[in-house]
Amino acid sequence: MPMSFGPSPGPRQDLNGIQRKPLKATYKTSYITFKTYKSYLLTLLPSDDFQISTEGMWATATFSVTHLENLEWLGGRGYSMLGLYVHDIVHKSSSDSHSGNSAELKGDFLPVLFENMADLIITGREELGFSKVFATLDEKASSESSFVLSAGWEGTEFCRLTLNDLEENQMLILLFKVRFYTIRRKEMKAGKAEIVFTDLENGELDMAFPTLANIIKGLRGVKVVEVIRSGTQASES
Repeated sequence: MPMSFGPSPGPRQDLNGIQRKPLKATYKTSYITFKTYKSYLLTLLPSDDFQISTEGMWATATFSVTHLENLEWLGGRGYSMLGLYVHDIVHKSSSDSHSGNSAELKGDFLPVLFENMADLIITGREELGFSKVFATLDEKASSESSFVLSAGWEGTEFCRLTLNDLEENQMLILLFKVRFYTIRRKEMKAGKAEIVFTDLENGELDMAFPTLANIIKGLRGVKVVEVIRSGTQASES
């Protein structure tokens, strides 16, 4: 960041370094959680310290796209993000080199997160260390019963996520204990779901996506063997 001009504002703090309160922000998340080959997902992990804890040859992952609106730090504007989340990750590392004790962490692993605004990518990389890259993320022909997300670069699509036959699942009341306020969340369950990547190959793929071709190739290797669950979650005003 340009240090010559003082601290830079971001999503977690304002120009004066005061923590922001996301009370007015709204969101919509559309997702596909699926069964896939554990052996391939292991190739996406950064080191042997990371493992997938599921038994046998299968693992689960999620392609998720979230659109946020009314963000204070963006002057009331919003943005979208698309990520691959690998579940059931266990990380083991030596916490004390003298005693030989090891620390174990469990969670999800995010190989890549596409976002459609440079400001988010810069702050997320520097403050959080997330693997963020740019892509256009456009909703196409969405309705109450369907959702279509087109991800691309410079006018060319490389990924399309589609949810059809959406039906209301349930209405939940969530209590955020940190700030003691509630958000109503509307959930929709999809009857059909798929994610499709471009079929461009070799030189054509490299020319169409010169800075993303390696990532697209890697994501195409993540096979959706069986959709476990899919749908949308959205905050209710």
